[in-house]
Amino acid sequence: MDNQRLQYLLNAYINKAISPSERKELSDWYRKTSTQDAKYPDSEYEVGERMLLRLFKDKSTTKKAVIRPFIRAWGSVAAAILLIFGISLIWYWKNDRIESDGGEQHTVQLDSILPGTNQATLILEDGSSVALKDREDGIRIDEQLQYADGTLVTENKIIPSEKVVLQTPKGGQYKLVLSDGTKVWLNAATTLKYPLHFDESDRLVELNGEAYFEVQKHAESGKYRPFKVLVNGEEVTVLGTNFNIESYAGSPIRRTTLLEGSIRFQDANEKSFMLKPGQQIKSIGSKSSIQHVEVEEFVAWKEGLISFNEDNLRSIMERISRWYNVDVEFQGANPNLHFGGTISKYTDLNEVLARLELTGMVKFEIKERRILVKP
Repeated sequence: MDNQRLQYLLNAYINKAISPSERKELSDWYRKTSTQDAKYPDSEYEVGERMLLRLFKDKSTTKKAVIRPFIRAWGSVAAAILLIFGISLIWYWKNDRIESDGGEQHTVQLDSILPGTNQATLILEDGSSVALKDREDGIRIDEQLQYADGTLVTENKIIPSEKVVLQTPKGGQYKLVLSDGTKVWLNAATTLKYPLHFDESDRLVELNGEAYFEVQKHAESGKYRPFKVLVNGEEVTVLGTNFNIESYAGSPIRRTTLLEGSIRFQDANEKSFMLKPGQQIKSIGSKSSIQHVEVEEFVAWKEGLISFNEDNLRSIMERISRWYNVDVEFQGANPNLHFGGTISKYTDLNEVLARLELTGMVKFEIKERRILVKP
């Protein structure tokens, strides 16, 4: 492809004026270009410039004299290239499938590993368990345990004081409506322990993993009853609000992100923090701090997306492991490489990994349900 044609396609993509056939042309061409090995500097602009040099690579050395003025003329072209081709910001093609021309074999083109589904197990207080059906609207608690359409989960009679555990496996997610009307979405590999009916003092649940809460304001005798979440030695107290908690046992980083309302957070050292909408409490070990964040990134999973914001490769692979129910083994790849972007969480795993490979910074090999991460 000559430079003039490539410049036209890049401009069309950036201006959202690219046709499906032109998009495929650009994608196919890049798939060929991106397989070359390369090392990238830390500077984002230098990465974009380096990418342009690769994009316009030609055997003639006179081309380079034209490329650099071209970079300067565009000004923001480095960022544009990052957005399009994903040197460190991948997946901005979102749901557009990358087609292969059949001429190249990529490491990850093996048997498909499908994404997660709506699946969970309900463990009753007597130790018995119920495998829940794949229902998008999950279960709710009224006089009996039932699915959103009214079908009974179990014929067992509810004991109001009974505590149960809702557990999603790796590769699962589920929605729950508690007895007070609070809605909870559980991400993969998550457990939530809760009473079938809350008592008169407060509303208390216990979480391990990741869940999004829409807490129903609830008054008893004219007084608001707080809603509390106990999570790995920390406590979140709210009245009525929307927030997300990510706190997996064994993970060094825990996050509580507030979308609406206000919450009080108490860490393992019993130090309290008050959060406002748009803030996140981030805990590493025994230390916690408040930061302002783009909250949509941290609840994207609830909206059917995988979203990373300059996360390191180890963190990314942990999320992939939980959602696709696979094991991950690093074999020489740098786990501290940072990537970002968004893609549908219902995308085939092979395609997710292929897009990561497009950066030229990492390669993957799939063996059954194990992903080998290589430099």
